Amino acid sequence: MTATVLRDLRPRSRPDLLIGPPVLRGRGELHPVKDPVSGRRFELRAKEHFVLTRLDGVRTLDAIGEEYARRFGARLGDAHWQQLLGLLHARRLLADDQPPEPAAPRAADDPPAPRSTLFSGRTRLVADAGALIESLHRRTGFARTRPFLGSLLVLCAAMLIQLGTEAGTLRHDMTELYRRPVLLLAVGVVLWVSLAMHELAHGLVGRAFGGTVSEIGLRWRLPVTYLYCLVDDVPFFARRRHQMATAAAGPAMNVVFLLPFWPVWLLLPPEDPAHYALGGMFLLGCAIAAANLLPLSPLDGYKLLGYGLGASRLATDSRTFLRESAAALLRRDEPAPAYPTRARAVYAGYGLATGALTMGAAIALVGGCSWVLADRYGTLAALTPVLLPAAAVVLWRLGLAARARAEHRTAERERPGSGEAVDRPQPSAPAPPLTPTPSHPHTREREMTPVNAAPGAAVAIKDVHKRYGPVHAVDGVSLTVRRGEFFGILGPNGAGKTTLIEMVEGLRRADSGSVTVLGSAPWPRNTALLRRMGVQTQASAFFTRLTAMEHLRTVGMLYGLLPDAADRALRLVGLTDQPGVRVDDLSGGQRQRLAIATALIHDPELILLDEPTAALDPEARRALWGVLRTLKSEGRTIVHTTHHLDEAEALCDRVAIMAGGRIIALDSPANLIRDLKAPTRVLVPADRITVERARTIDGADRAVLEGGQVVIETRSAGRVLIAVGEIAGLDAVQTRTATLEDAYLELTGSEHRL
Repeated sequence: MTATVLRDLRPRSRPDLLIGPPVLRGRGELHPVKDPVSGRRFELRAKEHFVLTRLDGVRTLDAIGEEYARRFGARLGDAHWQQLLGLLHARRLLADDQPPEPAAPRAADDPPAPRSTLFSGRTRLVADAGALIESLHRRTGFARTRPFLGSLLVLCAAMLIQLGTEAGTLRHDMTELYRRPVLLLAVGVVLWVSLAMHELAHGLVGRAFGGTVSEIGLRWRLPVTYLYCLVDDVPFFARRRHQMATAAAGPAMNVVFLLPFWPVWLLLPPEDPAHYALGGMFLLGCAIAAANLLPLSPLDGYKLLGYGLGASRLATDSRTFLRESAAALLRRDEPAPAYPTRARAVYAGYGLATGALTMGAAIALVGGCSWVLADRYGTLAALTPVLLPAAAVVLWRLGLAARARAEHRTAERERPGSGEAVDRPQPSAPAPPLTPTPSHPHTREREMTPVNAAPGAAVAIKDVHKRYGPVHAVDGVSLTVRRGEFFGILGPNGAGKTTLIEMVEGLRRADSGSVTVLGSAPWPRNTALLRRMGVQTQASAFFTRLTAMEHLRTVGMLYGLLPDAADRALRLVGLTDQPGVRVDDLSGGQRQRLAIATALIHDPELILLDEPTAALDPEARRALWGVLRTLKSEGRTIVHTTHHLDEAEALCDRVAIMAGGRIIALDSPANLIRDLKAPTRVLVPADRITVERARTIDGADRAVLEGGQVVIETRSAGRVLIAVGEIAGLDAVQTRTATLEDAYLELTGSEHRL
């Protein structure tokens, strides 16, 4: 397809797609997208979302490209358009695509969900939650009118104000209720019913704004037991206030539930036991509603705040931001994390606020226990609810520290003798600039950025050599990988890529030179450093007799992680539909995703991927690209070896090309292609033009016959295309510009092919 024909296209995205408002994720914003037919979900970056929302069937790609250039200050080339349209087509997001297959219902022989145990698990309480909510939605239409909601709001406000003025009476009633266990049990049962109403309120409000309820059930993680209601598609609500209303509906229902009991409590004599029961119920019910509004995961207040701020992983991203900021303060050679102003404000504000809130909650808990328990059991009993969890956390951390020390002692015992070279970071001043190879201009970047001089270096390699007998696998390699960078290593088989990666991982020791990873030497085996790295090797090893979930939970236990880490890793790589499938029954693409999930389960800072898309079909490769782009958007550093040059061109910020154990070029893919100064190739069917006629065209540098097409090479593409159009017409003409593969072949020579 010619550039002119391509830019005149008017593609249209599917009108039924669900596209939610942007959410803050790490250092950037992502837009959630859902295919309502297949149920598949995607996350688009701002640029991809900009293009998708403008594919309306009216505007041409050229017009959209002009808007894109004004918005982002860069133009989309033909290769970018073809890649983007191909990606949208593969995901069946365009109107002319064949409709995707609907999501299949769960069959009886499908892999079961993770098995529940006595101590933790969940069970469904409603066979068809969607039908129940739909029925309730039809019957409660009157409750969604403004007069009704306004009246309810006034009554709730009046009740809370009046109860606030009777705080002393409520405290007295709670004390009397505490002395009557039977009444206390009855109040507990009634409040448990209010929790059921709480979950139904989430479902009804979510349904009112277009969501669907997929499940209502009971979860337990002893000693805590609670109901839950899964409302789908909340991230895709058109307005944030609809998302916030869905999250706030539960605590609001806790307050509304108390309304019918309020006049009864006012009319009862103060000495009546029923007065004590209702007073205690008001105090506990209001406390439950207030506690649910705390902005702590997984409470409703956390979701409410997240929807309001447009941040989908507020707690996780805040911890990451504060940890990186603290590291930057403690280590002067490490720069502060590069977050946008809004992200810094959100993460810092939430982290500090929740820290203060947690401390305040602990103080309030101690005070409450002092009031309830101290009179009967003594002062020490008041501190028990705080001391027991604190002691458990301390013992857990001490266990992790002891295991780390044991692993370190084992590594020290296996350390090579004193006569062998050991890589250690040098405290001396930065080394002088390296001298580039004159025949390869792309090594100029190594001259501009001396190794060990970059304060934000995630990996620093200086003059590393590694021999296997007469074979010099790595011969004087020096490079720096910056923090947050997607760095690619390319080269033919035997170029030294895997050996270099294995030295970075700490699997091999360099014969000479230094390797520094995140400020530490990976050899001898550095167990503290291993926890900060995620590694996917060429031949990944699995616990093949386990399911995908069991495999990840086993790996997580080795890192001292909770089972939730396996759930997060599966969601990240898109394997949530295969948690119960045995590893040896997974497809090749699914096993590659599981290998990456294994590398990411402990939330590493640095990710090392050795040919992650090897042996994958094109669709699986593109799907995995989306996972890798998500990891990059979260600010992780990725070092990636591959044989696929189109993959490196699409994903990498910079690439290093190796041949014969040396780095022969190091630059961004765009610069490598630009410096190649390759001609544009114009391909015309041989029945439309002859080679002799093509050679006479003004601006044609070369014309040859290749496979039934006349290939014209030119550096004046516009002039040649006009002439070709007059001779042969443009309907069957194709144009091809230089790619990273052309640059690779030019730099390595014909004897070094992938």
